[in-house]
Amino acid sequence: MDTCIIVRSVDGPICRLTKWFQACGVLLSQVAAAGGLIPCGQVWGGDCRVSVRAPDWSHGVHPGYVEILAAAGGAKTLSAVLESLSRNSDSVVRARAAGNLSIPLRTLGRLADDPAVDVRREVAKNESTTPETLGRLAEDSATVVRQLVAERGDTRLSSLERLAGDRTPSVRQAVAWNQAAPPGLLGRLAGDTEMEVRRAVGARRTSPPELLELLSADKHPDVRRAVAQNPGAPAGVLVQLTSDGNMNVRWNVAENPSAPTEALGLLLCDEVSGLAAAAASNPNLPAAVLAMWQLVR
Repeated sequence: MDTCIIVRSVDGPICRLTKWFQACGVLLSQVAAAGGLIPCGQVWGGDCRVSVRAPDWSHGVHPGYVEILAAAGGAKTLSAVLESLSRNSDSVVRARAAGNLSIPLRTLGRLADDPAVDVRREVAKNESTTPETLGRLAEDSATVVRQLVAERGDTRLSSLERLAGDRTPSVRQAVAWNQAAPPGLLGRLAGDTEMEVRRAVGARRTSPPELLELLSADKHPDVRRAVAQNPGAPAGVLVQLTSDGNMNVRWNVAENPSAPTEALGLLLCDEVSGLAAAAASNPNLPAAVLAMWQLVR
């Protein structure tokens, strides 16, 4: 069945299509000539009465035309077109449709089961995708899809809990960075076997103080560095890290904008060249302490 888009007038809702073409630098005549599209109307003066007909939206749609449609807004104008494009035999076309905010929710739900990973990835990225559909994608076979779901703030807690036990570290790391993850879930991730996951928890400014204290004693220096750099780390933790055996950990404390005076004072005596100067440059260091250090160094 033919699908016809008619631009009735410059004030009509469908006339936005003409403006989208113009914004993309595409003439209607060029659009009509692309991919077998057949013009079935004319441009009348300045009010742009134009019809553009496609023999079949489900096969052989020109990628350049799909690019314009997929970038366009206006659900009332495009929802039926996007539904048809979502059934195109080309996965690139279906992916473009899946990424459009105007695509019907039922269509997004169907595309969540698409055989092409790129299509499911666009569904996971689409801001219109419902939490229910995201829950299904949380069990997707593709890591990139599950990771996108783990990063979203509107993902349901039940899905985040499932993803916190995902077999792939990058997915668990994404949950650790997710601001919607509750303290209990962060506590579970703070004990993860992978350093990258624990480091993400240690770097979060909103991580509970008790978790940051726990991670400040982590066996891996990169985790301790994350805590030392965290502006939300408790003052006592930062003071403790000034005696860490790893120079980079102490350096991160020296540059931490929340470092307390006690920690900075201890670092002024650090034996590593340049580290004391880094502590002296911290704006939290009182002027009197800085002046005394400059006299005695």
